[in-house]
Amino acid sequence: MKEPVAVQDLHFSYGEKEILKGLSFEIRPGEILGILGPNASGKTTLIKNLAGLLTPSRGVIRIGSRELSSLPRNERARSIAFVPQGEEPFLPFSVEQIVMMGRAPYLGLWGFESEADRKKAQDAMADADVHHLRDRRFSDLSGGERQRVILARALAQEASLLLLDEPTSHLDLHYQIQLLELCARLNREQKITVVLSIHDLNLACLYGHRLLILKEGGLFALGEPRGVMTSAMIRTVYETDASIGFHTDSGLPYTLPIRLAPAKPDASAQNRGENPDSPPRYPPSG
Repeated sequence: MKEPVAVQDLHFSYGEKEILKGLSFEIRPGEILGILGPNASGKTTLIKNLAGLLTPSRGVIRIGSRELSSLPRNERARSIAFVPQGEEPFLPFSVEQIVMMGRAPYLGLWGFESEADRKKAQDAMADADVHHLRDRRFSDLSGGERQRVILARALAQEASLLLLDEPTSHLDLHYQIQLLELCARLNREQKITVVLSIHDLNLACLYGHRLLILKEGGLFALGEPRGVMTSAMIRTVYETDASIGFHTDSGLPYTLPIRLAPAKPDASAQNRGENPDSPPRYPPSG
């Protein structure tokens, strides 16, 4: 994506419940932006607003000088690809048919697929490591396999902005790294702008050029990992104590949560002559 995405005073509400509260920031062309925050902080809602799937209550999102809401559907689909947390598992299609859906914005009036369209879908399946599943029914796949198929569908769109909503949530460590390495390669080689919401702070620091931190729907911090990933931020945003270290090779920060202190001895247990440091009995006596 050659143009920045500008978010200005973005508000969004579900009914009377305000989810996003006056967000203003810019997505730089060619960057990987990680969106972080605890549950219910607004990550998914923000991603869906950026994808044009939700309409802001107030504020505006612009791609260059054009408002996102003014873009025709096909033009938007050629610019923005969205990978949701999960897809309806019982879609009655094969993997190849699902991935070919990513070519819809490029099909002509009659909707016929060209050899070039089929080649793009084959390449997308290979990149997402699902080509060997191409003849399988989508409904027969595991959660992690389905997630990679939906990523392949997004890659087939050839969009310049890739939005991913917690893409690693159903994947084991191997496929988490594989997916994020693929995003990094697409960003590096094809200059695709990548925005992803993610819970894993360490993976966010490892792959994100910048991190955007949400707290209760507001923008708490935005910057490079070394600047925003602090123990004070984690304590305030996540209400958790953590120590921050730095990788010797990359210099990037990593977090190590600090275990909560044991609860204070139960005075009532002492009064009953029990050892307050011994593990509780189940079911409790009495």
